[in-house]
Amino acid sequence: MFPSYTPSRWNSRRILALEALEDRTNPAPPLLQTIPGITFDEDGANNGGGFSVPPDPNGAAGPTHVVSIVNTSIEFHRISDSAQQVSESLDTFFAPLSPTALLFDPKVVYDQFENRFVVVCLEQSDTPQISRVLLAVSDDSDPNGTWRFVAINSRLSIGGGNAWADYPGFAVDEEAVYVTANMFQFSGSSAGVRLWIIAKGTTNGWYAGGTPTVSAPLNPYPSGSPVTSMPAQIYGTPPAGATGTFLVGYDGISNGTNESVKITRIDNPLGTPSFATQLVSVGDIDNTGVAIPGAPQSGTATTIDAGDRRVLNAVWRNSHLYFAATVDPGSGPDAGQATAHWFDVNTTNPGSLTLTDQGNIGGEDIAPGTYTFYPNVAVDAGGNLGIGFAASGPSIFPGAYYTGRKASDPAGTVQATGTLQAGVAFYVREFSPGENRWGDYSGLALAPDGWTFWAFNEYAMTQGTPIGTGLGRWATEWGRFSFNTPPRVTSPIPDVTVNEDAAPT
Repeated sequence: MFPSYTPSRWNSRRILALEALEDRTNPAPPLLQTIPGITFDEDGANNGGGFSVPPDPNGAAGPTHVVSIVNTSIEFHRISDSAQQVSESLDTFFAPLSPTALLFDPKVVYDQFENRFVVVCLEQSDTPQISRVLLAVSDDSDPNGTWRFVAINSRLSIGGGNAWADYPGFAVDEEAVYVTANMFQFSGSSAGVRLWIIAKGTTNGWYAGGTPTVSAPLNPYPSGSPVTSMPAQIYGTPPAGATGTFLVGYDGISNGTNESVKITRIDNPLGTPSFATQLVSVGDIDNTGVAIPGAPQSGTATTIDAGDRRVLNAVWRNSHLYFAATVDPGSGPDAGQATAHWFDVNTTNPGSLTLTDQGNIGGEDIAPGTYTFYPNVAVDAGGNLGIGFAASGPSIFPGAYYTGRKASDPAGTVQATGTLQAGVAFYVREFSPGENRWGDYSGLALAPDGWTFWAFNEYAMTQGTPIGTGLGRWATEWGRFSFNTPPRVTSPIPDVTVNEDAAPT
């Protein structure tokens, strides 16, 4: 919005003022910058011809660089000119930890308390039985410098057998790094959820290059049903008292009428951690009697695997938890379709959490019948919510999209969808017969300025690189946007007096 004024030769006074937007649903904020990310073929080249599906895209933003990560590669880009500075395999990146088994499910976050990037990755082998959580932290905000590494043995004896870690959750607060994992017996059965808490140790511990302090594997659900649990990334002033962060989960929890999300508060994380779990009712938002349906795509009858109902990430700021999942609405324009869904839960009273707001992220404004899935969220310093997600439909190819809502937007609504990168071909690259995987993640990062979002996600690029009958290829893209454009005004603009009759000097 430009300053507005009405010039008049009779007035020697001109008032500059910023015009307020109407209280209405607005178009998505425009992309301010895009950066091409890693592609299917580039990932294969980094790994000696070993290609990876699905890519599991995830990313984090620092003040001068973005770090992107997929299932087998990591890249650094400089923001000022979009230049790629590093592109290498995860085996190369984690070489100081001497991995010998498969590396998978990486994630990256930016620690805005200490101004460092933090990376997690899992290592697993059935024979011999190996399971490790691999961690790395940069020594400052530039990822091109020194990294400090930690390996945690996650092969655990649970229920009379050895279990391995899968599908990590990952977050930081002001004092610790949190890693969750779904545990599975090497024989195949589920073995619950475990949590590791790693002290940052900025003086003489891990962050300082010293010996890391890692908790024993913790079971946040010693009774009741476990659920895939994402620790919340903490922004701004941390929670008061002994609270560290919260674990958030949803997998279609229902009493037959209404659904609920499971939220677990972690207290005293660096002492003797304790857990307090609550179910927060969210109403009848999901037809939980059916699996999340595959998403149609243009050009083929083969659908895209839209994943399941689990929460993919969570963030906390100013006594509110924000997160998203995929549901199958029972009614409305998105009924019967995979549909991303966002939640806002108030944590002001830690003993009695309440749902503040929620809503669907439909894709009908992209194209009729569009499915939305694999959502990821972040929240800026003004309480504005950014959301990145994947979408596909009968008349479009699988692509990467974003939206959000300002704190002042009407309840239950999001703004119009923005296109990060539309798909350019249909995608068929089956993980196994009949399993056309997508995801399993997406990325939506908040820059350290507290106002700028960076979306990172995959889209279907041109077909090629035949392996068997598969020709689908994925690529990734970064996109920067903000609800604070033009820049936020933090103090009144003074009146400006112009003497139009003054002689030139």
